[in-house]
Amino acid sequence: MIVDVKIIDFAVRRAAIDGLLVVTPKQVSDARGTIRELFRRSAFESAGVELAPFLQINVTESARGVVRGMHAEAMTKLLTVAAGAALGCYVDLRPGAPTFGQV
Repeated sequence: MIVDVKIIDFAVRRAAIDGLLVVTPKQVSDARGTIRELFRRSAFESAGVELAPFLQINVTESARGVVRGMHAEAMTKLLTVAAGAALGCYVDLRPGAPTFGQV
């Protein structure tokens, strides 16, 4: 019998930049380990988020202290941190966007 199950519910928070979302994926942990639901379209739809189809999904592993840049392609992107922590800095580079130039 598995006891001490910890569940973190799916949540979406809209950031100050128009269209930027901070997503907490559903996560279930117990003595065996953790399962994270990386993506489930119906969860986003239930939160009122309409997503364009993902055109590319990458998994990147970086050494401690590495700085990586996201490129400003016009596509829907899902970023996740599988282990450890990350500092995300975002700037709106879309000319004409209501939050253009905001960080």
